[in-house]
Amino acid sequence: FVKNRLAFAVLTHNYATIPSLSMEFTGFHYILPATNAFNTLNLKRFCRTINSNCVMATVNNNILTTNEEDQAAVAKLKSRIAKSNDSAAAVPTQSEEQWIIPSVSIDDGAHKYVLISAVEPAPRSSSTSSSACATNYFVISKRGASYHRNAAEPLVDRLQANGYKNINVTGGGRIFLDDDAKKISIFGFSYGFGLADHARSKELVEADERYKNYDVVVSDEGY
Repeated sequence: FVKNRLAFAVLTHNYATIPSLSMEFTGFHYILPATNAFNTLNLKRFCRTINSNCVMATVNNNILTTNEEDQAAVAKLKSRIAKSNDSAAAVPTQSEEQWIIPSVSIDDGAHKYVLISAVEPAPRSSSTSSSACATNYFVISKRGASYHRNAAEPLVDRLQANGYKNINVTGGGRIFLDDDAKKISIFGFSYGFGLADHARSKELVEADERYKNYDVVVSDEGY
């Protein structure tokens, strides 16, 4: 519909229902349901086809991509991780139950996520090899994370504090968790860390008892 010479389009569940818009208007404003994260992706894709300067915004404004400040902060984080990996990891003083970190931590809603790998600080008591330290992967999405580094940093800090070694932020994307519908969507990528292995992230989520009855889908599309 049109109001004050601005074109408004409501994006429904079916992307094909977006009406054709005339370019004679001075700008376009889009209203979309906040309940469907994939709608955001489709809307951004559609927006780019009609106006390369289109600016997107949602109710929670959680669609920031990247900028020079973010890229500098990502480089700083990577450098800090590299220095930590090069130095001798602290020997854990706490019990095994205390230094073990859950593999999955995702917040309800659509948020940026990262996939991080790290070597455990000591062999587990259940390990068949007394000298083998397992490599674990961690999926974390964080409400309020404007950039992927904001999701990564708290977990990196915790891993380092617990004595984990060879920490690596392998990539990122977004996770849309809908507890009411028991659905989880894993998609997109990170400008700072690249594309996460969504298939591995899906495996980790599905292995978590909290989400064993959830429908988990993955896609490399969108941001």
